[in-house]
Amino acid sequence: LIWKKKDFFTQTMMQRNAPMTGKAFALIFAFFMTCQFMAQISSIGMEALLNQFGMSMMGLIESSTANTSDPVMLIYIGILAPIAEEIIFRGIVLRGMQPHGRGIAVFTSSILFGMIHGNPVQIPFAFATGIVLAYVTLEYDVRWAILLHMINNLGLGILLPMAFASVPAVSDLIMWAIIIASTVGAIAAIICKKAQVKEELSVLKTEKWQWKAVMTSPTMLITLITSTFDMLLLI
Repeated sequence: LIWKKKDFFTQTMMQRNAPMTGKAFALIFAFFMTCQFMAQISSIGMEALLNQFGMSMMGLIESSTANTSDPVMLIYIGILAPIAEEIIFRGIVLRGMQPHGRGIAVFTSSILFGMIHGNPVQIPFAFATGIVLAYVTLEYDVRWAILLHMINNLGLGILLPMAFASVPAVSDLIMWAIIIASTVGAIAAIICKKAQVKEELSVLKTEKWQWKAVMTSPTMLITLITSTFDMLLLI
């Protein structure tokens, strides 16, 4: 915070690009929830595999959920964490890395966002959603990334289960309906906009030397090592 000059925060970090539309936000939300679908399927597969060896990761799955009735944790997980995480990972890291190339900026911020969660169940989901949130920030602005993050944490992670606390099966059913509908919508969008998707992905191309420079930098190594250590302690 001290190192970056004031202009970075007032201009670069809070930079606004294209105006958001309802259609664009719905499509982005669909891709965001598709990441949730992939994470759910991944968790089911990992749990089934571990069960074959007499082990389970249900404790990790439970600890990764945002569901809480404590007011302080509700404010932290639902409001403060999305604001802080988006400012750090999309505002500072993504925008700070942007001069080195769009692809390396997106992937670096997403890798850090995933690893910092320290939970092997959350890491794939956080990495995938980090890419979506990075896209939102670059195409529109970081405020929309904050809103999307809040909808996930506060709306779907806390308020939805609270609304159906007496009948949790209804909450699960609604959540799965949203996830499946979003995944179908995202797949349909990819098929219909194949050329546009291909163009977007080509912009994310990164060179080998860029990956080597980032992944062997002292700060990245320290972050990855400490995050891995946290993850092992949790396991």
